[in-house]
Amino acid sequence: MTVCVASRVACSRTLRRLRGEPLEQRLCLSAVRIVSWNTANAPNSPTEDAYFSTVFEAIGDEVVVGNSMPPSIIALQETDNAELGGNSIARIETLLESLYPQKDFGRAVTTLDSGDDATGFVYDTGIFDLVSTSVVAQTPGMQAFAHRIMRGQFRPIGSDGQSDFYLYTTHLKAGSSGGNASRRTAEANAIRLDIDSLGDHQDVIVMGDFNISGSSEGAYQNFLRSGTGQLFDPIDTPGQWKNDPRYIDIHTQNPAINGAGGMDDRYDFQLASAAVFDDEGLQYIDGSYRAFGNDGTHTFNSDITTGSGASPGVLSALAAASDHLPVVVDYEIDVVVPGIYVNTGGSDLRLTEGGDSVTYEVSLRTVPDADVQVTIATDGQTQVNGSGQVVLTFTPGDALVPQTVSIGALENSESGGTAVSRITHSAVSSDLTYQSVDEVSLSVRIDDNDAASVVISEVMYNPAGDEPDGEWIEIANLGPGAVDLSGWQLDDEDPTDWSPIPDVSPLPPGQVAILHNDAVDSADFRDRWSIPPEAMVIGLTWGSLSNSPTATNESLELLDATGAVQDIVPYDDDGSSWPMDNNASSIYLSDVRLDNSIGDHWLISNLGVDQARHPSGSPLSPLDVGSPGFAPGLQIDPPRVVETRVAGQRVIEGSRSVVRSLTVVFDRIVSVQPGAIQILRDGIEDLQEASVELAISARDVIDHTEITLTFSGNLSDATGSLIDGRYRLRIDASMVTSGGIALDGDNDERPGGDYRFGEVASDRFFRLFGDRDGDQDVDQFDLRHLGGLLATQSFDEAFDADDDGDLDRFDLAELRRRL
Repeated sequence: MTVCVASRVACSRTLRRLRGEPLEQRLCLSAVRIVSWNTANAPNSPTEDAYFSTVFEAIGDEVVVGNSMPPSIIALQETDNAELGGNSIARIETLLESLYPQKDFGRAVTTLDSGDDATGFVYDTGIFDLVSTSVVAQTPGMQAFAHRIMRGQFRPIGSDGQSDFYLYTTHLKAGSSGGNASRRTAEANAIRLDIDSLGDHQDVIVMGDFNISGSSEGAYQNFLRSGTGQLFDPIDTPGQWKNDPRYIDIHTQNPAINGAGGMDDRYDFQLASAAVFDDEGLQYIDGSYRAFGNDGTHTFNSDITTGSGASPGVLSALAAASDHLPVVVDYEIDVVVPGIYVNTGGSDLRLTEGGDSVTYEVSLRTVPDADVQVTIATDGQTQVNGSGQVVLTFTPGDALVPQTVSIGALENSESGGTAVSRITHSAVSSDLTYQSVDEVSLSVRIDDNDAASVVISEVMYNPAGDEPDGEWIEIANLGPGAVDLSGWQLDDEDPTDWSPIPDVSPLPPGQVAILHNDAVDSADFRDRWSIPPEAMVIGLTWGSLSNSPTATNESLELLDATGAVQDIVPYDDDGSSWPMDNNASSIYLSDVRLDNSIGDHWLISNLGVDQARHPSGSPLSPLDVGSPGFAPGLQIDPPRVVETRVAGQRVIEGSRSVVRSLTVVFDRIVSVQPGAIQILRDGIEDLQEASVELAISARDVIDHTEITLTFSGNLSDATGSLIDGRYRLRIDASMVTSGGIALDGDNDERPGGDYRFGEVASDRFFRLFGDRDGDQDVDQFDLRHLGGLLATQSFDEAFDADDDGDLDRFDLAELRRRL
């Protein structure tokens, strides 16, 4: 289910996956625009209404990072309610509904403070519910807040509460004296304590008019100090912002001189918790933070109208509307909806009848209010946890903890090739959100273990020339592995016996062997029939094939070295079900995977059909017709690569900061020859293309092979990670085999074709130290993350450049070098 409810929105990022959820199970609200503005107790007249209407319309029309949309939430400072008859917040709500008549806005506002000011929110009720509001309490011993700080708990429409986020509309004490700065410090501390009380991993934005002159102020430091409610500045621009032209493009006060100074302060901004940068819930959109109307082109410490950050009309409206600019930031909302999560590890599940079981995991996507029972049922071809049906119970306490399910395929005696079993997952609960969740189906492929490995595929029992010299029998190996035919033997009910097959090389899967009368030299036999070199030609002391077979006098058997019957063909020539003999042509199985005991599955050889031809001459008759060496339907499914993982010895989806290994996963057990795998680094500047020195570790995991590559030499650093650059993996298909069948590296369903990884950008096979989010650059997001780790003395292996087990200035310097 994908529901987009924000209008005129182009998502700026691809929604990232969390815990492996497919996108269909998430509620995509796309981008939303959140505005913070000290409106100086306006608007309160038709003239002021016009200014504000112009500004809000321009905010909605502005295209930033591909997004254009009306404001979704406006956090207001120095607004007023109806207590003294002004009610500017209500006028703003009305203005927005006039600009966007298809929308319905709501509002929440505090009571007036001692300066007759209020704070509040105006919000789009079609996108959010305002679940609760509260006013931040002062802490013991602190002087009362200069202005009331409102906290709002917002919930995306259609979500169940687990994607709620918290906004604080904030107005701290003004003034440059030490006493005023101390009051701001205490006010910021009280807000931090309130944020801390919300608990870990909450999406929180604190915004408004902070009256802070620079990042060294105690108030700003209180917001950014480590701990549960630690906040981060999205643009991460520390400094003494006040009256410094280096920060001209982030100043917000005052857009008009009017006797009160011009644009020289960054009093207004938005701060966000770490959870707003973790790719779940409410998410900051990189590059969307701006002081609206300020592009840094205006005259420093002068009117905003001297710049070009908006149209002249909009800049004039900004200068007239308030003594502060709005701060506008776009966010993305990615909401996980209730449902059942089935995790197979990213691989298709495949079983063999009566063989080993495989496992997968089941959990819930959200935390329910009551127990949820998930019923897993099969279609009779498989069992889950040893039964045809099992019920898993998830409580609110363990809903997100995966439970392991084991699947096995039931044995049967029928030969049916590959089958598909469907396993369903459905939920029941007293929690209303889980009473209508979608059923989740899982398909499992089952390989038949009853089909014969080697079958009789063609019989020349009545050639036109001399008999039995011209007689021969073709057998085909259907796989999955090679078969040693040494000691195998043909037999029928006649007293004349064939000699056992001598010691020969194993017959690879997907290949045939032609057994012929050794009265004819095997090389001559191959030459006369133009048999391909990969087919085996084996001469035997010949037995006797009847020229007039019936259901009772000719039943051709193929016995293995132990005497066990591997195949039986009771061929006939009655012309009703079996082909009618014509004293020249062989009979052949129309598809080697069909039941060869049924006459309707056999055809008479006709020249030019299915590779049928004449032999070229003596000692064979040129009138004979057959296709030795070619068996319809014999092609074997070759091995393939199913996954390539760029690891780096950590589990952060998308990170390419450290790449210490690469793992290649095959779909079955394979044999890999030395030299089969190569990794090349693309040439960059004065460096030529070069090969990476590899250490290869292979292991067989139940039914498939996984190969892990680690790195050394001058293309790796002292920690074993690849150095910065782009890389390509190449696997020589001819040197990776399963049962003698070469790798299908290019996925054309045929053996051969090298496997290549890293030649297209989507493979993302590169290393760039510091690139935690894998977006192929090192930017402020990565720097902020490392800064937060350093501040909290936390550790993240992706940023440990020297692999010394801690994060320090050396690691920071390595990251900054790549900015």
